[in-house]
Amino acid sequence: MQIIQQTSTILKLQIQNYLKNQSIVLALSPIFFLTGLIMISFDTLIILKCNRLESARVDCEIIRKNLLLQKSRSIEVTDLQSAEVSAKKRSGGNRGYNYQIILITKTSRIPLTIHHGSRGKSKYDRETQSINSFIGASEPNSLTVNHDLIPFLTIIGVVFMLVGPLVVISGLTVKQITYCIFDKELKKIFITKQNLLKSEREELMFSEVTKVKVTKKNQFGYILSLEILDGEDIHLKDYGAETDKYRHSQEKYDKYNNIAESINQFIDFGEK
Repeated sequence: MQIIQQTSTILKLQIQNYLKNQSIVLALSPIFFLTGLIMISFDTLIILKCNRLESARVDCEIIRKNLLLQKSRSIEVTDLQSAEVSAKKRSGGNRGYNYQIILITKTSRIPLTIHHGSRGKSKYDRETQSINSFIGASEPNSLTVNHDLIPFLTIIGVVFMLVGPLVVISGLTVKQITYCIFDKELKKIFITKQNLLKSEREELMFSEVTKVKVTKKNQFGYILSLEILDGEDIHLKDYGAETDKYRHSQEKYDKYNNIAESINQFIDFGEK
């Protein structure tokens, strides 16, 4: 936000560089979309289907699904003997263990879950117990175990994918204040509002405004406000990328306060 023109009769205040701000926002749209896509691809539902061919033989098939890839390459598990939970200590400073279910056949050890999961061990124990109970019993003749690798990740991924288009729609439709022109001769304030589709101008008489002041809003930090005599204040917000530290800094307050004082002195509201 800055004063970009000042003469004896005109003061022009740029609230924000709208096209620059929107280009940043629109650039984030595909990032949100791709992030959601990656989340969905990682949320794999692992399905173990087992059939009892005879009393002493159980054959199984491992199928991995997600929202993007409905069915991946299945893995045959012949002559399943048992299942166990493998524990792996977390690396670095993290305490505790990650867990993985291993299927044991006569000739090999096959991971049911590709990656170690960090969720509680109880779920892995329950699924392992179901598999071992099926192997040791004479009935039923089939078993299906569904193991969701990361619950709710698909839902979060879909939300991220929807945020991208919503950002574009917001950029196209929501009008933001970009300029304020204070005209001494006409004793008017011209407020320009803009979105990607069109621009419009509103007018205020000097007599409708008491002063320009600095206001603090949690989301935007310090902003400029036009204090309206009979009505709600008009807030002049810069939607540009700013760090939280700068939004609420003394530096920003001083900058906006100097702008407010310059406008107040230029208009001299006491002489309207």
